Amino acid sequence: MPEILCPLSGLAISDLNRNYDFQKGLWSYLLSVDGSSYFQYIVEQDAFTGRWDTDEWWRRNQHLVASALKNGLRLFEPKEEITLSLVRQRLMSSTVPHTPQMKLDWLLKHINDKAESPGNKVEFDAGSHGNTIRLQKQVQGLYIKDVTEFEFYLSSLKAKGLITLHHSGTYFYAGLTFDGLIYLGSLEREGSSSKNCFVAMSFADDRKEARAAIERAIQTAGYEPVMIDTRHIDSDKTINDRIIAEIRACKFCVSDFTGQRNGIYFEAGFALGLGKPIIYACETQDFLANSHFDLKPFQHILYNSEHELETQLQAKIAAWIQ
Repeated sequence: MPEILCPLSGLAISDLNRNYDFQKGLWSYLLSVDGSSYFQYIVEQDAFTGRWDTDEWWRRNQHLVASALKNGLRLFEPKEEITLSLVRQRLMSSTVPHTPQMKLDWLLKHINDKAESPGNKVEFDAGSHGNTIRLQKQVQGLYIKDVTEFEFYLSSLKAKGLITLHHSGTYFYAGLTFDGLIYLGSLEREGSSSKNCFVAMSFADDRKEARAAIERAIQTAGYEPVMIDTRHIDSDKTINDRIIAEIRACKFCVSDFTGQRNGIYFEAGFALGLGKPIIYACETQDFLANSHFDLKPFQHILYNSEHELETQLQAKIAAWIQ
């Protein structure tokens, strides 16, 4: 029997831990991306018949999913049925660098992280006689499809004045300029490297315990919760101005729809339009009885207690936010 590869990670699936559900048309298998912990994948049959490969979006973005898994992100839940539409929704609503600007920012941060100190260069080996295998291995996990794309982004960073770049033999060297360091600093205040998480939820008195649970989960995960009711609003700004500014500046959002307030729908919709990752949450009974049908396809943290909310939210941030 020919070797079967996981369409998400590209890794081989062992004969011992895979099963096909003929009734549902789903492959179920265990796979270890990092070589230690195993994760259960339940993937639709279309992923293995070549139908996914005929989809233009999937052909352009398959490597992003593989890189996300390699970097420890869990875009899917155990026992969740993975379809191509679900993959697309999860990828586009995550912090996975899936736009040119996000990729540029990620590569710049990578160069900075690999340099021992400001001013130092990072070495990349292009190999001899046009052999780019070694370079290809170096860029694995950087959300870049191939060496051509990698060199394009390096050249773009140089053209922007954010890095220096020069070649020597089969090697080339990249290092941040002062402007590059300043730009990285701006990313830490807003955008993809921000430590802020905008929280959209009801601030009614009966939501105080849930609010505290959300704040603790976000802080434990290493981020700063932004609650608009605690922010000082300048006299020349409205609260809507500040909400929009805070959402633009955050890395991701947590939206708790319990109570079904219109403002929460507005804030989540605005964040979604900006491409910000959103973690959805709602009390179980309120979700089943009152959630708008447009939101039900999005995966929610459904909880019956503040403890469930806190533990699930903390795990979700660790799995989704990079």
